[in-house]
Amino acid sequence: MPRPRRKAGYSVLEVLIVLAIMAMASAIVMPRGLALLDRVMTHVVFFELQREVSDLRREAYRTESPVTVAADPAAAGPEARALTLPKSWSYRLNRPLLITAGGVCEAVAAEVFRDGASVMHLVSEDRSCRFIRRD
Repeated sequence: MPRPRRKAGYSVLEVLIVLAIMAMASAIVMPRGLALLDRVMTHVVFFELQREVSDLRREAYRTESPVTVAADPAAAGPEARALTLPKSWSYRLNRPLLITAGGVCEAVAAEVFRDGASVMHLVSEDRSCRFIRRD
């Protein structure tokens, strides 16, 4: 008597077991992945802010005219510039950052916010406009 042929494919039980394993793995990995993504975005914002200040420093040196950076350019004067950060990110300076015509910066402190919550504190200690994180 010939044996009955089995149909190719997976049983419902096998599929449910695989789905349960995938659900448990994603429950373990997702929180760590989101935390890592948040840290990466914080670094991106820091380096983008630093790049914009460096660009303004080069512009001040090239044009031989001072540049003022302020979180609220309207309050700092008509020539003041603002740095652009991604949506939901903002910053506050303890005073406007003045970049001289020679590309030299005054010391300034900055605080960066995400959705209104403080994320990092920055300090520009040297005259080269480089910020250092003070978290």
